[in-house]
Amino acid sequence: WIVAFCWRYVFRKNSDPTEQNRLTKWRAKMGLSFSADLIPYVVALCAILMIAVPWWGAAITGGCRVPKWFESVSPPRPHTGSELPFVFGPLLVVFQTATYPLLEEFSMRGWLFVPLRERIGTHWAIFAIAVVFSLLHLTPYPSQLGILFLFSILVSYAVVATGSLWTAFAMHFTWNFTLYLLASPLHRYFGEAFGTWMFRCGPSRVITVLTSAAFAAVLTAAHRRIPVSNGPESK
Repeated sequence: WIVAFCWRYVFRKNSDPTEQNRLTKWRAKMGLSFSADLIPYVVALCAILMIAVPWWGAAITGGCRVPKWFESVSPPRPHTGSELPFVFGPLLVVFQTATYPLLEEFSMRGWLFVPLRERIGTHWAIFAIAVVFSLLHLTPYPSQLGILFLFSILVSYAVVATGSLWTAFAMHFTWNFTLYLLASPLHRYFGEAFGTWMFRCGPSRVITVLTSAAFAAVLTAAHRRIPVSNGPESK
């Protein structure tokens, strides 16, 4: 899937100037370029996301009311690659946490989002992609569907604000990597922390509001300071 996407939109060339111009426009619409000016904003978004993940989980799913909630929803997993030479462990972790973001972002906010945005407008396209994105994860927990829905909306607006699909990949990778850390090497420590006052409903809701405000501030700054020429105009 990734190879097909890269061949179709990234590496494909054509000697016909008209066809090559069409491919160039499609690459621009999908945000396949990445400016160095975007790096501070993307780093800030990913850092806020790493902080937000456990508190969002506690507040939005209602886990803040049940100290043992984390143990049931996120059971401990064996550390990936622990029986292999050390060099393979980090590689397996990267493959596990990066592959799905590439597949899902190229699909959701690449192939699907661009034509939807042209047909029904930016905001409705973001809403539609969020519905599809959350349902395709097939989670049995309705509250987790809500988190996935909100996460998809956040990532889509980050793509609009920065004009780059790679912003979505970076944020999605950060999300997966943080969940991996919480479920594997940090599971015992986080499980103990989740039973403390820090993850009760009051602090969790405060952190959720603060991180949401931080996301909004970074996205607004990125949209205002970076000339976004990628993608069609918002409708």
